[in-house]
Amino acid sequence: MIWNARSLLRQVELGEDSRLEFKEAFFKEGRLHAPSREVVADELAAFANFAGGTLVFSVSDRGDASLLEYQPPPPPPTPPGRAPTGTASGPPRASP
Repeated sequence: MIWNARSLLRQVELGEDSRLEFKEAFFKEGRLHAPSREVVADELAAFANFAGGTLVFSVSDRGDASLLEYQPPPPPPTPPGRAPTGTASGPPRASP
């Protein structure tokens, strides 16, 4: 089946069935938190053994959709006595 935004949103409202599976995915601290490879492989194998299907990421089993937006990880902590990366170290310089 070819999905467009309207038909996909309608199906999300109706919920999962034997040909549609939702998997929650999100970024946290710069890392993707999603189903494991094994879980995805199991779902795809089930679809292959049936008549096909669609796996939709970033939608929970309850049908709650979330924006899959990348969030970079926080910078590493600065060791004591060192200037943060990208800043000058040492005493302030006099301006000319």
